[in-house]
Amino acid sequence: LDKTLEDILAGKYDLATAKAADAVRAEQADYQQLSTKGDEKAKELGRKLLAKAGDNVQALVDFAFGIVANMRNQNRDFALAEEALTKAEKLAGGKDRRIVGTRAILLFESGKEAEGLAAAKDALALSTSEEDQAKYKNFIRVMESRMKK
Repeated sequence: LDKTLEDILAGKYDLATAKAADAVRAEQADYQQLSTKGDEKAKELGRKLLAKAGDNVQALVDFAFGIVANMRNQNRDFALAEEALTKAEKLAGGKDRRIVGTRAILLFESGKEAEGLAAAKDALALSTSEEDQAKYKNFIRVMESRMKK
């Protein structure tokens, strides 16, 4: 909110971009609801959201993360999340901690726990900020804890 207020006061706030981002957030919420219910309309909306992400690496990663990290959803479309991550990877042109970290969750949650843990460790190795390192260390702790059960 502070950033938004700063942008408004500085005359830099882009209302059209904000409205578009809000519309995408609403569609993603709709997608999650439909997917959680197992509604067939989720597939169509998911494909639409993937297309809307276009060539935006962060949008593709965020979309995939929204799918794979929603553990309450028993109908997660891991194939769609993988498609988003593969596209993001091609666009990023190399190893990117955001993509590797999200793929770690995808692998882990889809039953490939050892591969997921290894990918989370790779994401940690790619991280340069303390914030990212803390995030990926937490991913690793959670995965290791869940593997012990």
